[in-house]
Amino acid sequence: MTDAKAPAPKPGILDIAPYVGGKSNIDGVAQPMKLSSNENMLGAGEKARAAYANAVSGIHIYPDGRAAKLRTAVADKMGLEPERLIFGNGSDEVFALLNQTYLTPGDNIVSGQYGFLAYRISAKANQAEVKLAPEPDYKLTPEAILGQVDDRTRIVYVSSPSNPTGSYNTAEEIRQLHAALAPDVILVIDEAYAEYVTEPDWQSSFDLARDSDNIVVTRTFSK
Repeated sequence: MTDAKAPAPKPGILDIAPYVGGKSNIDGVAQPMKLSSNENMLGAGEKARAAYANAVSGIHIYPDGRAAKLRTAVADKMGLEPERLIFGNGSDEVFALLNQTYLTPGDNIVSGQYGFLAYRISAKANQAEVKLAPEPDYKLTPEAILGQVDDRTRIVYVSSPSNPTGSYNTAEEIRQLHAALAPDVILVIDEAYAEYVTEPDWQSSFDLARDSDNIVVTRTFSK
């Protein structure tokens, strides 16, 4: 044994609180459905199972890194240009890539106080500060976000619709927020729960992102 110091993680890593998933145990229930993880009580569909089984013969082959078939299908379905799309292993990976690409030590991100923990986990891993905008009525407002933005803010994360609050930002609120941000600040609009919102004053930010250089909109298959 020597007196050498043990390996130490870089600053920010030990500040990350472990993610705690939703409750999966219920007294008297053998197999509860974990709605917080969007588990389908009916299980995977027959077409999904068939596709999975058919893929077994090719699992030794590296997958297409550009996800060409999926890219084409999503672009056609959502009316988007294929070259605008980025695919990740869940939205978490996309958030991590954004933080890794744009954050340096001393920078910061801004999110709502009830915003998805993945935003802040990878930000801290990149030695960036996390600034939380208050949501006193469980609603994140442009004013609250802008009150936290400073000259070291690089990314603003907005969940709309938001889990767990159930609130959302109107199309006008998103436009106001974007207009007030500096052009070098990235506005990430997390629309993971887009399929659940029916209010007429909400709309996807796809069109806004199409005409802007600093907007990223995320969607997911997991909901």
